Amino acid sequence: MPTDVAATAEGDGLPDNISQVVGQQLRVIVYEGRRIEASFLTAPTAINRNQMVTLAYEKSALRIEAEGRALSAGSVGQVIRVMNTASRVTVSGRIAPNGTVVVEQF
Repeated sequence: MPTDVAATAEGDGLPDNISQVVGQQLRVIVYEGRRIEASFLTAPTAINRNQMVTLAYEKSALRIEAEGRALSAGSVGQVIRVMNTASRVTVSGRIAPNGTVVVEQF
């Protein structure tokens, strides 16, 4: 929340404003009163390892969906590996903003 973060004097490696910090996920533990450097932040995790997800394959007007299990965690836009629970085949796909994993042909 914006009220959980306070701006202080600028320095090297620090975000320019609070809006760059709010909504991000910390990579390391930051104790109260400590500086948050830009390198401490990452995009929030959209899918966790072993989470059940919807796999989607799209081509023109065709869309096929299946259930899968994420083999790694990832953020929106990242490519992760997912195992199709019905066929036990492992595929790679990009995480969409709605939480589905879109399988692309490579």
